Amino acid sequence: MDWLSCKIETLASAERVGGVKVGRGLLSPFVLRLLRGESAGSGKIAKAMTALLLGLFAWQLPKAAHAVDICGRTDQVEAAIMAHTNVTSTACTSVSADELKRVYELDLSSKMITALQSNDFSNLLRLNNINLSGNQLKSLPDGIFSNTSLSQITLSRNQLTSLPDGIFSGLSTLHSLFLSRNQLASLPDGIFSDTILRDITLAENQLASLPDDIFSDLPTLRRLLLDKNQLATLPDDIFSGLSNLQTLNLSENQLATLPEQVFSGLSSLETLYLGGNQFVNFPGEMFSDLSDLTFFSFNDNSQLTSVSPKAFSGLSSIIEIRLQQNILLTRLPAAIFSKLSPPVTIKLEGTPISPKVIILPGFKARTSEANEDEGNSVTIQVRLATPPTAEATVTPSSSDPGEGAVSGPVTFSVANWYIAQNVTVTGVNDDDVDGDQPYQITFSSASADQSYNINGDNLLYFINDDDDDTEGPEVRVTGAENLETSEDGTTATF
Repeated sequence: MDWLSCKIETLASAERVGGVKVGRGLLSPFVLRLLRGESAGSGKIAKAMTALLLGLFAWQLPKAAHAVDICGRTDQVEAAIMAHTNVTSTACTSVSADELKRVYELDLSSKMITALQSNDFSNLLRLNNINLSGNQLKSLPDGIFSNTSLSQITLSRNQLTSLPDGIFSGLSTLHSLFLSRNQLASLPDGIFSDTILRDITLAENQLASLPDDIFSDLPTLRRLLLDKNQLATLPDDIFSGLSNLQTLNLSENQLATLPEQVFSGLSSLETLYLGGNQFVNFPGEMFSDLSDLTFFSFNDNSQLTSVSPKAFSGLSSIIEIRLQQNILLTRLPAAIFSKLSPPVTIKLEGTPISPKVIILPGFKARTSEANEDEGNSVTIQVRLATPPTAEATVTPSSSDPGEGAVSGPVTFSVANWYIAQNVTVTGVNDDDVDGDQPYQITFSSASADQSYNINGDNLLYFINDDDDDTEGPEVRVTGAENLETSEDGTTATF
């Protein structure tokens, strides 16, 4: 059989041409008979027409039919690429460019990969998502992600100690990057430049510091996880420009202080985690710009002993505040929750703060027998110290209702326990010229929560001014009639 006849028979039985699946019946029976010389007029002219038809057919094959060599890549990578193609052959030289365009994602997680080669993802022009988590990678080659269209890269649970400069350069479509549970001790300057990252996870590494402008070119960033590192300080402007950031996790680091304006400009922040650090004092007014914040965690700061009265000022959208397990925090400022808008859940479990009735300062402990227009009443604001597990009713009482009367009980729920309610103390008028009289106000509470069954808490001392002696103090003398004294020492008594 000559070469031309061989080609005819090959095409007649082919299922694939140049890596492209074409199926049987590539040549119609009529054309096949003509090419085989079985039709009338076969001979030299037929052979010439056969060669011409073969040339025309070959010219019309898709350009993608040309094979691309994907050999020389990491074994696991090569196998994953081949699994995404329709190539039946196991030869890495038989993959067409069109087949490679069908590789949109590669799941290489937990494949025991110890190293990658710089060409592993070359020619994968439409690769969008790559998962390399759970391997044993200690480093990455320069340019490994170049010339791809990656939007998500997962490198969690490896052993990476550093990242090459510019490793993500040119990835203008990259929006999610997961690098948690590695051994990264530092990050190169500008490593996230030229991306549109919305989600960065760097949790559970060994980061002790961060470059000043590491996040400065990321106005698209929505979520940033830096928890479980070794951060002891933060640059002043580390979060500058992140106006769209919604979630920030800095928990379980070694932070003891923060720059005063570190959160300034985070106008979209909704969730903030600062628990598990080394804070001694809860800073005041640092969070005043976070008007969209709904969840705030400041729990498990084992050194925390005090909280600023202005700690929660400006948190107009807050829904939940977590302060539990701060084991040295024995009290909270009386007015700390005064600016919060209900309903807000405040968690204090695991702190030594005792359940009790809190009296807010700012009132004068003095009433008068004078009429109401002259100020014979005093308003006291009370709230609970900790969240009750059931509704609690606080009842004020006066030690001398004849001098000072007090308004009725107030009730606190699980939701509004921290919101101050008013109790009014009113001086009682009498006709006795008895001078200014002292009396006391106490508060008792009753609840299905046994910790809020409290008797006589918070003893307040009041004075009720007498108004029956309008001329002021005087001395009255009685029994002074017919008194006599003499030079010999005779005395008289009155």
